[in-house]
Amino acid sequence: MQHDRHGRLKSYKKIHNAFLMFTRGDSFLDFYADSAERLLRRNKGSVPAQFIGPKLLTALHNVVGLPVLESAGMLSPMVIRNILAGAGPALDLFVKRSPQPIAAANLCASSCDRGELSEREMERLIDTLPGNTDVHFGQHP
Repeated sequence: MQHDRHGRLKSYKKIHNAFLMFTRGDSFLDFYADSAERLLRRNKGSVPAQFIGPKLLTALHNVVGLPVLESAGMLSPMVIRNILAGAGPALDLFVKRSPQPIAAANLCASSCDRGELSEREMERLIDTLPGNTDVHFGQHP
């Protein structure tokens, strides 16, 4: 969830790498590892954030349509803050755009490194999610 250039809340659907699953003999894992290594070797400057993770996986998904387990969701800083507040527009949009309830969440801990969330907010979220019966995101009517 981010604001667009007009200040409207927008949901972006991308691939994240918090959860990857491969079956024995799956050729994609070798391809992905080889591609990531090649990109890193060719890159002479600093490596952009998420270069061989979500950015590479999203690019590959856009071309070949990777199988995606939608129950592993990504919680942006705005969604996290809405969960901590008990409600909010980013959480509402997340629920609306989620094709199914999530069973696992990428908490985007790098948001703390970038100063988008505090470590205390992340700790509160972790404490909140498992036992708070008032948090029902991703549940569809």
